[in-house]
Amino acid sequence: MNNNKIYITSDTHSEFLRFGIGYFDAPTGSVVIICGDFGGVWNESSNEKDCLDWLENKPYTFLFVDGYHENFDLLNSYNVSIWNGGKVHIIKKRK
Repeated sequence: MNNNKIYITSDTHSEFLRFGIGYFDAPTGSVVIICGDFGGVWNESSNEKDCLDWLENKPYTFLFVDGYHENFDLLNSYNVSIWNGGKVHIIKKRK
């Protein structure tokens, strides 16, 4: 039986501690969709890179739909790829 799940949230505004131990416990292989105002791609600071690395090391996949409070110039600087039949910007690839 597949225990993977899909979780949906929004407005993280780069406050990702909600995905830490004690707050969020998704099965390995699950998907987390952030619907607007992700905020994790803003200024390429070392803190931001550390946060993205931390998210990348979670045992589930993060996806986000850009919202009103995003750095669109930076988001649009990422190459467009095809993923599951749709166009996406891949921010970090799993190692």
